[in-house]
Amino acid sequence: MPIEYIYIALDLTTLSLFRKPPFNHHLSQNASEAVLCGPQDGLHVTADCIDPDYYTPIIDSQNYEPKPLPHYKIGGHFENTSIRFNFYFPPKNLSSGTKGDGRFFQFAYPTQDETATEDTIGFGLDSGAYIIQVTGTQGYRAEAASAKFSRKVAAQYYDLGNDTEIRIYGYIYGASGGSLQTIGALENTIGVWDGAVPIVQAIPVSVGTSHTLRPMAGLVLQNKSRENQEAMRPGGSGNPYASLTGAQEEILREVVQLGLPVGALEDFYYVVNRIPPAQLRASFVGVDPSYVQDFWTKEGYLGSEESAIGELFRSALVDVQAKVLKVDRNGQNVPVAVTLADVPTSSAFDLNWDTIGYLFNISSTTVTTSGVLSGRFNFTSNIARFDVPESQLNNVSLYDYIQPNVTLHISNREILALHSWYRYQVPSISDDRGYIGIDHLRAPNGSSKYPTRLLNTAKIFAKSSAGGANHSGLINAKVIVVQNLLDHDALPWWAHWYRLQIENSLGEGAKDNYRLWYNSHTAHEYGQPKNEALLVDYTGIYQQALRDLSAWVEHGISPASTTNYTLTSSNAIVTRGNITQRGGIQPVVCLKFLQGDASKVLAGEVLLFTATAEAPPGTGKIVSFECDLYGNGNFTKRTVAQPTVAITERFEVAYNDPGDYVVIVRVTSQREGNTETRFARVSNLGRIKISIR
Repeated sequence: MPIEYIYIALDLTTLSLFRKPPFNHHLSQNASEAVLCGPQDGLHVTADCIDPDYYTPIIDSQNYEPKPLPHYKIGGHFENTSIRFNFYFPPKNLSSGTKGDGRFFQFAYPTQDETATEDTIGFGLDSGAYIIQVTGTQGYRAEAASAKFSRKVAAQYYDLGNDTEIRIYGYIYGASGGSLQTIGALENTIGVWDGAVPIVQAIPVSVGTSHTLRPMAGLVLQNKSRENQEAMRPGGSGNPYASLTGAQEEILREVVQLGLPVGALEDFYYVVNRIPPAQLRASFVGVDPSYVQDFWTKEGYLGSEESAIGELFRSALVDVQAKVLKVDRNGQNVPVAVTLADVPTSSAFDLNWDTIGYLFNISSTTVTTSGVLSGRFNFTSNIARFDVPESQLNNVSLYDYIQPNVTLHISNREILALHSWYRYQVPSISDDRGYIGIDHLRAPNGSSKYPTRLLNTAKIFAKSSAGGANHSGLINAKVIVVQNLLDHDALPWWAHWYRLQIENSLGEGAKDNYRLWYNSHTAHEYGQPKNEALLVDYTGIYQQALRDLSAWVEHGISPASTTNYTLTSSNAIVTRGNITQRGGIQPVVCLKFLQGDASKVLAGEVLLFTATAEAPPGTGKIVSFECDLYGNGNFTKRTVAQPTVAITERFEVAYNDPGDYVVIVRVTSQREGNTETRFARVSNLGRIKISIR
């Protein structure tokens, strides 16, 4: 039967019935008894306190939605704010009403909107949870206010009344920048959430570090990209330094010590892409407006350094003018192709591997404009474009002035200066909290080798995103961290660092409240990876982490242990132990060639392989086995007769053409052994190189 009414509690004793939205609801129990949330490295939020900025939630809409599964959606906003929220409830007739189903999952990210994806909704419904999603902002306060309000709405939707025996549990999770919000929620709230899953975790030195060290590696190593990739591929030497000059080796060792996973160089241009620093350029330069000028002119900075790397930077500098010939625009008046004439030739263009990071100023004899536009420039085609991610913050009114015969001044001065931004962000000795990756940038006495900026922007941005929390490790709920071993944005050692903060703060209590799962063949972005020959989708890992977290909190069922790993002298994380010792929930794959030397195989010869896959104890069963015989990411499914904890498959192949091939096996486990569900599927790869003569 359709829901015609929703009850909104104005206090603990009175229910008011409303037929039409909007519905106002103050989060206090009683106006005379309201307690404001208090300060504590940001606002300290409890289950009962009132956040003065998120005091009045207003429900704007409520309706049944059929997809991805039937659910009841309630939408609204907080009065006098830009924050909107949506709650997605399993329908009453699908809820058992038991304590075990009384939970919600809440995803947090600073730039998201309030609309959850179908996958997010479907996973929540499949897990017996309702979903909360809130307009992205800094910190955790809007998330906390929405979570608290959702419990009141849920209690009335499910007719729980004042039954104090039924508790609604809550779990927050967030990736990358959302992990900073999640940590803020863990450290600065009590009674709002019962657990959290930080995904690809960032820490106070993160913002700007990985974003800029990667393009640094790209600029310096691009003419050795093929050698780097070959060294790190299956069957390679594993030594990316062998082909490098002294200056190149110095930079690669620097970025690896800072935390860049050396194995990620197998997909070189994916790792060194410059979209993140191009998107963050305005923020970095905005908080430190003298940085770019200092970089190019002052002693101690690479822009003026007399060295091979300093000379490379100066050689890569583009600073030219060109006349507009033609402008093609999309329906929003954004120039998608600006054809330029008489672009001066420059060897600097040869060092710009991805066309990203250019700034454009408009010059005209008839029109005076001010402002800079961020975009891309392809010097081969002489075309500039502004329909790209880093152009989203442009002043769109300036696009009207890009017309034929107008002159554009084109420069990459700022983006180049940002390539070594991380060098000048070393925390002072008094601010150092054991950031091991940064130690490479310190002199023997602990001071920075390079000039340091007046503002440590990484710390400022991280604290803002975390809502003022300082990553003390003093958490108020249970945590499972999901961190990835090929992540070039959230560097693997960052999660290790936060683990130490938790152990220092909680002591013996850490083992009862904290897990850290490291995952192989996984990078930063969740969802289907572009390079399936190297990476797997880790969405199912954090989905299972949420389910295991709820079982831990609600039923005392301990999740899989923290991954057994070693921190190397180069700050890399290396997993260790057999399947029973490894920890985490990812299956392990062992792929073998059964006919001797894989580098001496004749064309046309029938080759025999065996693949053994096993899920860690108690984490599920193998439900999928796939093969890619050419290393191009195109997998063929093989039949799994019966889901099982361990599986061994043999297969044959013959290659008629000489060359090198990478054979890949992808296996997937699922906790219940469900071969049909798309949720909580956990994958890994096994790979081997075959050379055909």
